[in-house]
Amino acid sequence: MLQKLNAIEIAEGALLADIAVILQLLSIYLPYLGMFFRLLTPTVFALFVLRRRLYAAILCLCVTLFIVGVMSGLNFLALVLLEAGAGLFLGVTMKWRLPHFTILLLGVTSAALTVSGLVILLTLLSGLPLTDIALQLRLGWHEPVFLQLLP
Repeated sequence: MLQKLNAIEIAEGALLADIAVILQLLSIYLPYLGMFFRLLTPTVFALFVLRRRLYAAILCLCVTLFIVGVMSGLNFLALVLLEAGAGLFLGVTMKWRLPHFTILLLGVTSAALTVSGLVILLTLLSGLPLTDIALQLRLGWHEPVFLQLLP
């Protein structure tokens, strides 16, 4: 269902989408400071959810995804989507004033399921069978990585 946005929500959404794009470009092109800027990206979306509403923030996310996809390529869209999704989640939970334990439980569980689902989806799209992932997990369990590096 489409909702009407007023001019202030559109202008603020465009401004915060531009800030998110700038933070994403800084995280791509500045190698050592990039992780700091990646941590600031969810803050932009959480702030927008708190100031306006979730619908306007999702439209801001769509604009951010489009601009990042055009400027830096499609390979950064999944990372931007995960960062912005974390910001939207944090903004909604702050707006609803959920308890800290509930936020941690929901956040960690949903993030683990999302990342696992993306790994499986990208593995299947690349043409690798899931048995390769199981084999690598089994090998990693029996022989730790630091022992493989020793001569």
